[in-house]
Amino acid sequence: MRNSTTYKVKVYDTLGRNIYSSERAQIGEDKKGNPGFQGAMNGVIKTELVHKEKFSAFEQVVENRDLIQSYIPQYEPNQPQPAGVFEIYSDATPFLAEIRGTETTLWGLISGLM
Repeated sequence: MRNSTTYKVKVYDTLGRNIYSSERAQIGEDKKGNPGFQGAMNGVIKTELVHKEKFSAFEQVVENRDLIQSYIPQYEPNQPQPAGVFEIYSDATPFLAEIRGTETTLWGLISGLM
């Protein structure tokens, strides 16, 4: 996963049990009550932007990151119900920094026109 923006991947079975995680200590966790997991089990992709002061990613800790957290239903071929859920964390920090920089530039241009 070097040079990737993906920081963590988890896989849940239909009961909400974590059956795979790129962070081994999290295998076995129960997420059946998690709204993201529940939405994905109903066939809806759930995504949100979260900020983490510290985040365990691929056996290391990263700090002060903005992450896109997604719960994605996974299907067996020709089956209407999800067979499980992927939970994926991707780093959005550089992208958000670029947006903030552009916003600052635009405000400077607008202020100069007034």
